[in-house]
Amino acid sequence: MALTDTEKFLFSFRYAIEHAERILQQEEDLRERMISLHSVDLSAVKGYASGCRTDKMADYAAKLDDLQRTELEARIKALDAFCTVDAVIEQIQDSSMRELVTLRYLKGDRWQTVAERMKLSQPHAYDLRSKALAAAGEILAGQG
Repeated sequence: MALTDTEKFLFSFRYAIEHAERILQQEEDLRERMISLHSVDLSAVKGYASGCRTDKMADYAAKLDDLQRTELEARIKALDAFCTVDAVIEQIQDSSMRELVTLRYLKGDRWQTVAERMKLSQPHAYDLRSKALAAAGEILAGQG
């Protein structure tokens, strides 16, 4: 099922967090490569140039620095997305709708978990979702 524009907006915080986490994983992978390169004794390898490891470590350090900057930028975007989405959620009048939208779109809970936490049947949670999306859509339309 395709997401509506309202759902894409509400999920924008989750998307931004996932992006930052992927960058963090890249950082961790690079650190592991740096550690493994540093721990290997290459002095017995025929044709090994002594400056090769230093050059490679310098390249890894530069890449790591770039990734850390990119991760910080991604986390700032995630914080901005959270604030923007949260501001819309806070304008939804019905507290049950606000709770549902918070659990699903900000916290990323699955529908079954949302329904259980709110003590609703799944069909009732889906009905409430439709109303909440309509309310959020009206708020967004009023801002545009």
